Amino acid sequence: MTVSFYRTTLSKAQLSIFIIIAVFSTVMTAQGAENTTNTCLSKKAATCCYGYIRKAGSCEKVNVPANAFLNESGREWQCNRGFFRDANRCENVIIPKHAYLITPYYGKHWACSRGYLEKPDKCEKIDLPKNAYLSDLKYAPGWRCELGFEKKGGNCIEIVAPNNAVVTSLYSVGRWSCRHGYSKKNNECLPIKLPTNSSLSGMGNEWQCNRGFVKVSNQCEFLEVPENAFLGNSGKKWHCNRGYRKDNNSCIKMTIPANAHINYSGNGWRCNPGFSLINQECIAHR
Repeated sequence: MTVSFYRTTLSKAQLSIFIIIAVFSTVMTAQGAENTTNTCLSKKAATCCYGYIRKAGSCEKVNVPANAFLNESGREWQCNRGFFRDANRCENVIIPKHAYLITPYYGKHWACSRGYLEKPDKCEKIDLPKNAYLSDLKYAPGWRCELGFEKKGGNCIEIVAPNNAVVTSLYSVGRWSCRHGYSKKNNECLPIKLPTNSSLSGMGNEWQCNRGFVKVSNQCEFLEVPENAFLGNSGKKWHCNRGYRKDNNSCIKMTIPANAHINYSGNGWRCNPGFSLINQECIAHR
């Protein structure tokens, strides 16, 4: 009985201590907050409290009008969504029919729904002609013709392509192009005549000489590669071998002075490290 009574008494004492500490902490916290507020609102405060701004040497409360809220800094306010700032108040945004609210830009707070064009104070329905579709452009007419049609006035007229031609993308010049192996002349697609030792280009609308041949007038002539030379990657030019240099239509062996070596290109030379070029000779540094 004695032990049980002692434990009960001790528990009540501890509970009393905890209550006293809690009350004291609450009071001190409230006093601290009040002191902090007083400090950031005083004339000597380095920084005003949130929602206050320094004016005439003191911290004055920011006047937030109806339909507005303080921004993150706490020194300015901005209008709620659906309102716009007019001097020191927030006016309601008037949204026309067939429009919706947007994030303001360039003074605009609304945009027209798809299928409507924006006018100064309204949204006008787009008159979509046959063989057309709505575009994402905001300006008139707000539509484009489908593939195979072109805009003429307020209509989409079918594109008539000549024989051996195909209708191309919506935005290409002419709206049609000749098939592979044909070239455009006036409004026709004529077959490309290949001279000897030639082939069609990658685009297929002109011919090019085969590797090792060059175009002369309308023919492909064999490219003569001189001794000590090789055909370049293009197949239309030749280059001298390493250690030789070009001299008109031939490759002559280079004369390399003492203390020099062939350069990176292989068609010239330079002095070795520690030597300088003086009068076409490589002289050692002193």
